[in-house]
Amino acid sequence: LLLSIIRQAKKKKIVNEELRLKNAEITQQKEEISTQRDHLKELNKIQEQQKEEIMAQNNQLEAQRNLANNQRDEIIEHKEALTDNIRYARRIQHAIFHSEEQIKGSFSDHFVISLPQNIVGGDFYWIHKTGNITALAVADCTGHGVTGGFMSILGMSLLNDIIVKEGHTQVDVVLNKLREQLIALLHKNHDSPRTADGMDISLCIFNHKKSMVDFA
Repeated sequence: LLLSIIRQAKKKKIVNEELRLKNAEITQQKEEISTQRDHLKELNKIQEQQKEEIMAQNNQLEAQRNLANNQRDEIIEHKEALTDNIRYARRIQHAIFHSEEQIKGSFSDHFVISLPQNIVGGDFYWIHKTGNITALAVADCTGHGVTGGFMSILGMSLLNDIIVKEGHTQVDVVLNKLREQLIALLHKNHDSPRTADGMDISLCIFNHKKSMVDFA
């Protein structure tokens, strides 16, 4: 009987040790699970923060894209308005040019080539006939675009003053007066720096009665 009791006590001790080890293993597993759960919570928190940062970056990118689109639309709008103004300036400039009928009044056999680099250009031709006398000028003004366009209108206006209004028909006199008046107009303000604005111009005065032409 004693031997049986001893054996049962040993078995119970062994079982208790096994249970203790199992409990220790289970406790360790619980701790590992708890650690993993905490780690997952931290990962989820990090992911949420990253998600919020990505959303903030997306919102910022969206705002930048909207700003870029608005700036692009404004640039297009300003460009279209500027182009419309320049096209209107071209219509004014072409209205000042003499028509084909006016040229035919002096030269039945002629041609005109006008190929400005921009919508408005600094190249112009000018013609005027009085009796048997025809004055014909072609010019290339400094500058391109609107700058050259202003110079061309100024040149044609001065030719009208010198030849049509004042009645000068000597090519050297006309060009010298044109030069003097152009310089005077461009440099009225003596405090402003002198510029190189001007034009290369060729002028012909035809005398149809004498079949002669003067050129400068």
